[in-house]
Amino acid sequence: MERSVRREKSVAKETAVRFSATQRFEHMVIMAAFLILALTGLPQRFSDHAWAQWVIQNLGGIYATRFIHRTFAFVFVFGALFHIGEILHHLFIRKRPATMLPDFKDFKEAIWTLRYEVGV
Repeated sequence: MERSVRREKSVAKETAVRFSATQRFEHMVIMAAFLILALTGLPQRFSDHAWAQWVIQNLGGIYATRFIHRTFAFVFVFGALFHIGEILHHLFIRKRPATMLPDFKDFKEAIWTLRYEVGV
């Protein structure tokens, strides 16, 4: 009688941390602020539509919606300025290379992709 042996493969899980905890938090704040700005700004822009009136009423009325919008506009601007400051700090104080800036090859590939998409 042959007994089958179940072998579990040992797979080493390698992870690379691309962003620090501060950078992840910074990105989450900016994304959340943007979404809330959209949620509160679009109903104000399209206030003559029924869906916009529903959103405004569920946010506490027009004055509450405007207050929320202005508060998160401040959060968004502060987050963006903090982000720019972090970039400048990494470039000029820590002397790290600007690896995320596009170069000529990126522009060339973008043009090739656009030409492919439009069929040229």
